[in-house]
Amino acid sequence: MTVTSRWIGALIAGLALAVAVPALAAADPATPAQVGRWGSVLQWPLQAKHMILLQTGEVLVWASQANADPHLWDPVADPTGANMRPVPFPAGDLHCAAQVTLADGRVLVVGGQNVDTHIGIPVTAIFDPVTETWTRGRDMHFARWYPTLTVLADGRVMVSSGDQPDGTGGYVRVTTPEIYDPSTDTWTDAAQPVTQQYLYPFMYQLPGGSVFEAGTRYQTQFFTPGAAGASGTWAAGRSAPFSTDSYSESGVMYAPGKILRTGGGDPAQDHTAVIDTNVADPTKAQWRLTAPMNHARRRMNTPLLLDGTVLAVGGTTVGNNPAYAVRTSEIWDPATERWTDAAPLTDPRMYHSTALTLPDGRVVSAGGQVTAAGATEDAPTSTSLQTTAEVYGPPYLFKGPRPAIASAPARSGYGAALPITLGDATTTVVKVALLRPSGVTHAIDMDQRYVPLDFTQSGATVTATTPSSPYRAVPGWYMLVVVDAGGVPSVASWVLLGTGAAVQAPGSPAPIAPAATVAATATITALTPTVIAAGDTVDFASSWTGPPTSFAWTFGDGGTSGAAHPSHRFTAPGHYTVGLTVKNARTPQGSASNTLVVDVVAGGTGTGTGTGDPGTGTGDPGTGGSGTTTPPPAAGPAPAPAPAPAPGPELPGPAGPVAGPATATSGVRSRQTFTAVAHASVASRGAASTAVLRLGQGRGPAGISRRAFVSFDVSGLGAAPARAVLRLRATDGSTDGGSVFAVGTGWAPAGLSWTSAPSITGASLASAGATTRRRWVELDVTRAVTGDGRVSFGLASTSADTAAYATAGAGAPELVITPATVAAAPAADLDAAPRSGTGPLTVAFTDRSVGATSWAWDFQGDGTVDSTQRNPRFTYTRPGTYEVRLTARNDAGADVATLDGRIVVAAAGAAGATRRFAPVADGSISSLRPRATAGAARTLGVRQGVTGAPETLRSYLRFHVAGVRGVPASARLRLYVARASSDGGSVFPVTSRWTERGLSWSTAPGLTLPSLASAGPTAAGTWIDLDVTRGVAGDGDVSFVLSGTAAQAAAYAAREDAAHRPQLVITSARGTTARQARVRRAHLASLLAPRPSLVCPLGHDGELAL
Repeated sequence: MTVTSRWIGALIAGLALAVAVPALAAADPATPAQVGRWGSVLQWPLQAKHMILLQTGEVLVWASQANADPHLWDPVADPTGANMRPVPFPAGDLHCAAQVTLADGRVLVVGGQNVDTHIGIPVTAIFDPVTETWTRGRDMHFARWYPTLTVLADGRVMVSSGDQPDGTGGYVRVTTPEIYDPSTDTWTDAAQPVTQQYLYPFMYQLPGGSVFEAGTRYQTQFFTPGAAGASGTWAAGRSAPFSTDSYSESGVMYAPGKILRTGGGDPAQDHTAVIDTNVADPTKAQWRLTAPMNHARRRMNTPLLLDGTVLAVGGTTVGNNPAYAVRTSEIWDPATERWTDAAPLTDPRMYHSTALTLPDGRVVSAGGQVTAAGATEDAPTSTSLQTTAEVYGPPYLFKGPRPAIASAPARSGYGAALPITLGDATTTVVKVALLRPSGVTHAIDMDQRYVPLDFTQSGATVTATTPSSPYRAVPGWYMLVVVDAGGVPSVASWVLLGTGAAVQAPGSPAPIAPAATVAATATITALTPTVIAAGDTVDFASSWTGPPTSFAWTFGDGGTSGAAHPSHRFTAPGHYTVGLTVKNARTPQGSASNTLVVDVVAGGTGTGTGTGDPGTGTGDPGTGGSGTTTPPPAAGPAPAPAPAPAPGPELPGPAGPVAGPATATSGVRSRQTFTAVAHASVASRGAASTAVLRLGQGRGPAGISRRAFVSFDVSGLGAAPARAVLRLRATDGSTDGGSVFAVGTGWAPAGLSWTSAPSITGASLASAGATTRRRWVELDVTRAVTGDGRVSFGLASTSADTAAYATAGAGAPELVITPATVAAAPAADLDAAPRSGTGPLTVAFTDRSVGATSWAWDFQGDGTVDSTQRNPRFTYTRPGTYEVRLTARNDAGADVATLDGRIVVAAAGAAGATRRFAPVADGSISSLRPRATAGAARTLGVRQGVTGAPETLRSYLRFHVAGVRGVPASARLRLYVARASSDGGSVFPVTSRWTERGLSWSTAPGLTLPSLASAGPTAAGTWIDLDVTRGVAGDGDVSFVLSGTAAQAAAYAAREDAAHRPQLVITSARGTTARQARVRRAHLASLLAPRPSLVCPLGHDGELAL
């Protein structure tokens, strides 16, 4: 199989991303090759509560029925989502449902919501990505809300958990799993009722044959399915090291039988644990805690990337308040089992957000919901629904050229050789893998799995071996990728895995009947102009409601067709009415008709027979593939691996792998797009045509060969470009889209003929491979463009399977040129320490700019340049608050950055003066993760572990006090309550010999009894004041620890929350003496002196040191 043409542009994704998206925030000095880059915020027509990737490369998106109908998004043809196509499902509200991809590529969606939360529905819905239509399958035996679907090794699908009505106005958890057989459209109860499951449980088909419930409870269990119609059995597994609820945790099978669990809880936790079930008895497999996330988060998403790493994106630290959103992404590497920070999102992505990996390696993160005023999770207002999206380029897109798959099989069985041809024989491949496309909602992805393959390489030929069993990779469509020695993956190629018994024949569920008052409808669309010259061809497309069983076209000149999307040649001038009748024998409103007018004017000299050009075969008229007009040809070759969906509105070509304006970043290349100034097709018999670019090789004496030509006028380059791509939009599918050649420019469409057309000789510039109807082909023609001026290309094919490309409208040919690298201005950034203290105060400034060659510092915010050193020091002698600016320059320009926060210089404290200090360090630690460091979370947790929930949380704060004369009259610790609790904890003095990055359960200072103050019950969204006067002896560092006695966790805003950061409020005393200060310091020193710890067991593997 040739790499799908729609994704070829992503082979330069690293470059295009650098052009098409904004630069990272100046505060983050990391480069895209280290952290990746997010694109601009996109406005979508709906909230992406559910997303599933289709083998067509499109994404099916839906939310609640009240928000919008399901939509289809084409990331290549419609990169911003502005032209999403609605695909309504009229038989139920599918939000809060479960979704997976069946073995044949159709999407199975079950369950949903009947108006109220927790009130599930029994609906079974199936979406066909080829015809873009829904069918209604047989209902489940149980209504379900928040269930999980799991594709089994034999192609059947298991549904678990979910809530259903209890008959009294309430709801009850469903404890009986069911298994769906798509070949018979039947449901079977899978087993006797199971132990109570949480909603959206993590369920995975394991290589050993069983299905593993890996989360989100402590208790895990294994299910062994029975044969068709027979019940299965359950067995208990080992307890996980943590448990979460409220569908807040994420999990992923990152390799066959290896599972990752991370995050969740409220307040959020940073736990990460893995398990390897590839042992003789999986029920004995043990969980292992690994390095925690750098940012505790809940209700995030964890899509697998093309290189096998895992991206954690979005989430919050507490609730669904955007003030506690976690925007910084992280990437988990299975090789090191550690998380690394990645680029931050712009919008918060929290509850009801989704994220999945696209075939070109980018990640789309979309949707979300915030608890706005008057809104709750269960009853969101329209303003609380997020209808935006962002697209992320992982670091591997910025690490150099990508390997390319030139060809690979479109399907394969198990344990079979999978020959792959690379685009470059010098590429060294270090990994070949299959990635099952995502089906994601509510922090759970029910479909994705990453399957590395064994392989050998000889030059450009890589021979991989598919998994030996469907238990390692369940049957269905997968993305096939190769990864080179630099860790850079290719654009994915699609392969259908599973032949024989493992892949069930698709069933035929009863179609969805249209609404009783609305008959089936049919719509005709002309993809090419309808005012044409005699001898020209018009390409038609159809769309409909209800699953069609037949199409009947009449063209007004005696020609007919039974294809869904035919082409027809009109040979004589006239006014033709084209008609289409769509039939569906299984619905009462079984047919619908529509018409369209074509005007054929004199001027063409075509002498064709009116039978149209050969298509790719008749096929199933309901598949949406192109066909032919009467008389039909014999069946052609097998369809292209990625079948074309039924057409919707005309779609523009992609503006680049990530939408958004070009910005000046290091090494920017601003792309230019040129439209064709001339185009024509010639045939070995007959006149030239400008309606469609057709090319193909005639067979036999009567065969007609065709070639196409296109010219562009290029300007504004001044030199050879870095890249030039010819973009053509296929109006028909073909097994060979032809090759492109550089030709002479001395031709014009008028009078062009087979004999007068430019010669096509020499080596081609690029080849298209197989094409798919209404999808773009991108051909690298860089070698033919040397600068400004006219450039012409010839298109030819050696195949009898004619290829056709559009010439007008949104599908007109384009030449997309990336100029050679231009210089870019620097990105300014700075840091300072210390940022507060009593004058005179000396501050050390650090330049963190990227690309700068000179520096100008303004330390006092007065517009005066105080230093031109790169890393200067400055002494402030007068009390005040100072803004600091850095201007960074290079030959290409300048950039200005302002210090985040100001320099505060205090005078010696006056009696009765009150000063407020922000913490210089803070963090929370957990007894379950004794070596995990506190990190930079936005909340500080307080909790006492109990039996069954043993985790204890403590939080530490350190302040630097300056300008206070002696012992203060009062000192109050002010905290903002992020989560209410029956016990907000107590505050204790501790030594300041700790750092935020080094703070962990095993390194933290112990508590010093007695406490300074206790919070008592707390209410969310309020401030509390704790009297800590006895813990402050004057200027210097002072630290406190918060510890609680309640199992109900409390949470306070941390210093990362700028609007609600903790405060130490100190009022200076009148007439305090140096002796009083010494006494207070000595008392504190005695309290904080090292001493034996009193140890209280937690009933777990951690200890509480008092």
